[in-house]
Amino acid sequence: MASSKRALYDSLLAPFPIGLKATKARGRHIVAQAALPAGTTVLRETPCAAVVFKSHADGFCHACLARLAAPRATEQHDTSLGGMRPPPQSRSLHSQSSQSRSQSQSEKHAQPPAGLLAARPSRPAAGIVCAGCRRQTFWCSPACRDADAAHALVCDAVIEVPGIAGMHSVDANLVRLIMHVVANTEIEARGGRLGASRLRGGRRGGHANGHAIGGDALGDGAGSDGRGGEAVMPALTPLACVADLLSHQRAYDEQWITAVTRAAIDIVDCMSPKLEATRITVDDVVKLACRINSNSHAIFDPSGAVQGEIGVGMFPLVAMLNHSCAPNCTFVTAQDGSMLVRTLGPVEPGQELCVSYVDLFAPTWERRGRLLATKHFWCDCVRCSAGSAPLVDGEPVPRERLLDALRCPACGGAVVVADGGSGGAACTGSEDGTGCPAAVRMSPADVAAALDECTRHERAAADLAAMNDTAAAKAALERALAATRSRLHACHHAPLALLVQLVNAACRLAMFPDALVYSRLALAHLARLAAAAGVSDCLPDASDLVERRAELLHLTFEAVEAGLLAWPLAPSAAALDAAAAAAAAQMIPNTAPHLAAAAAVDPLASPASLGHSALLDASQACYGICHQMRLVCYGPHHPKTLEIKAELAATLAE
Repeated sequence: MASSKRALYDSLLAPFPIGLKATKARGRHIVAQAALPAGTTVLRETPCAAVVFKSHADGFCHACLARLAAPRATEQHDTSLGGMRPPPQSRSLHSQSSQSRSQSQSEKHAQPPAGLLAARPSRPAAGIVCAGCRRQTFWCSPACRDADAAHALVCDAVIEVPGIAGMHSVDANLVRLIMHVVANTEIEARGGRLGASRLRGGRRGGHANGHAIGGDALGDGAGSDGRGGEAVMPALTPLACVADLLSHQRAYDEQWITAVTRAAIDIVDCMSPKLEATRITVDDVVKLACRINSNSHAIFDPSGAVQGEIGVGMFPLVAMLNHSCAPNCTFVTAQDGSMLVRTLGPVEPGQELCVSYVDLFAPTWERRGRLLATKHFWCDCVRCSAGSAPLVDGEPVPRERLLDALRCPACGGAVVVADGGSGGAACTGSEDGTGCPAAVRMSPADVAAALDECTRHERAAADLAAMNDTAAAKAALERALAATRSRLHACHHAPLALLVQLVNAACRLAMFPDALVYSRLALAHLARLAAAAGVSDCLPDASDLVERRAELLHLTFEAVEAGLLAWPLAPSAAALDAAAAAAAAQMIPNTAPHLAAAAAVDPLASPASLGHSALLDASQACYGICHQMRLVCYGPHHPKTLEIKAELAATLAE
């Protein structure tokens, strides 16, 4: 790495307890410069460029990403368990339908029965809107509008985005983000770029020069040295750092490159007349599109009021963190739109800091396939190596292999699948270490038949849900869950999604006893998956599941208090069967203490004589556990943590 370039990155990383290394084996990567405890903020970066998705355009400031108004009706806080999505911060804009999928998922939330929650106010008119680009750009204040110098360069071009994207079958958000990177590069070349974090820091009295600020709402409670006290407001990452990111251009399929090239011609035509200090070519735009597609990160509403992604941005420093399927860090969106990278557990000096780009609980072959398709590398981390290594007779089966293992019909042990099922499967013996008496082996066709039996009912449930027949969909999901118990190993990843869907369905039907049963089973299964995968259970999405459990317990308590439900609660026979089967499943050694503790909180198992206050006690316990998890993954001053702290205080006051 050239000395001037190295000096640039050293200065950008100087406020944080990390350093940049470059080796032939790992490329550029980030390492800890000191011993770091769990819950340390090791990096904070403002996006070089960001766009808010069209579906949320009037809900967030396009300069500082602050919320402009209350959530829409479809954005109400879900009272059920949210789905465990893949780590969303690492985003690909290869597909045109990626945004619509996120939006449809965010709108599929269960609503509580009428009367249990107060009606939310209607959405007020929000912020300042630009008429020049046909009301596609919003700001929270005149200060943000005036500071958004790049908008003058893209205002006319934004109008052309739908036509360019539609004509060439390219993601509209990719086109918009390209335009914003080009515009910000131009403004930077003119010497006039101002970052979103500086805008918000200035309004709060923070320093605009990258110095530390006091422990206000921007802080996360962990300073640059990890000892707490002050939070660092990062200096802006120069746009030149975007050009240092790998593009993987040769790895993209020819059809996509051709479509982007045609779109690039129109982008250059739209943007070139506005450029004075820089110039762009079609080749520049194509390379930039590849860099964005390989390195962009999703942006979320940090308050959690809006479910799913609200936008996407470029964070060149965050993008230098390598992937691992056993990460020691996670990244979350801060309330000023910057990205926080936080440690999930203790980190030793010199240890590489890694994050995950994919669903941590998917099996090895699925994770590797997704990484190869979207990030263009073959993962050889410790988990993937263990998941693909040949089994050795007489040695324990790696836990990693249990995530897609079937259940042996003869001994109940793990039937380990080879190559995602294409290589067949063989039983490795019962849980107590004894061999399989039948030496069960399965052909690829047998494996496919077993999996099809499990997914057939789930597909039927999806069809029934599409027809708004929630009761029939719930029954189909329960049949699917029963099939997974008989055909899949207890550590298989698939039942988690079924349990989450069952919670949602039960809430829609106001079957709160069933929802409580399935939410507890979801937490127990996630604890089992985290233990099998050997990953921390303080992941952001895991904390969301615990929060949903706490909310559901409190909502049920209120329903009993209001006389809408009778105590003791009476779950359905299907829910009781599922609970009994889960209790019989042998747990592997526990390495997910928070999830296991939350799953152990079961007011339905309490003596009826204790009364329904057991529901409130259980809710308080789950809120407390969630707060502990969020102190690690979000920090004490993040809105998601403060929200849980307030909920815990409110329930303790009842």
